[in-house]
Amino acid sequence: MKSNRLLFEQAPENVLTLELKTPEGLKEYSLVLSYKAIIKAEEISGLNFALFANWQKLSAANLSILLWASMLRYHPEVTLDDVREWVPPAVYADIFSALLQLCHPEVMEAIKKSLEVRKEDSTPGELAPSQQ
Repeated sequence: MKSNRLLFEQAPENVLTLELKTPEGLKEYSLVLSYKAIIKAEEISGLNFALFANWQKLSAANLSILLWASMLRYHPEVTLDDVREWVPPAVYADIFSALLQLCHPEVMEAIKKSLEVRKEDSTPGELAPSQQ
């Protein structure tokens, strides 16, 4: 009888600290995009965030759901409405990048490498070959 096994390591807990300035002072929130958080976000949004393709045209509504779900492990008292009140539109790109780094670090690394290559390939004032 042939025995099959699947062996993997438990995912390390990558924690991101979100600092929120409030009238009462600075508050810190620990964000974790565990599989449990991804599933919770999927239950509400209908999007599977474990698939990178679903990140490519992420709406502000779905980003707020993902941000909220990433707070649940350490801050279960925070509501989705709280998150939507706290986050100004101007930080959308920063939140997107931070959460993408937590969920898909390999994608962020590829993006960084691509940007470095483009920077090396271009002279100031000129377009890189890939941009022509």
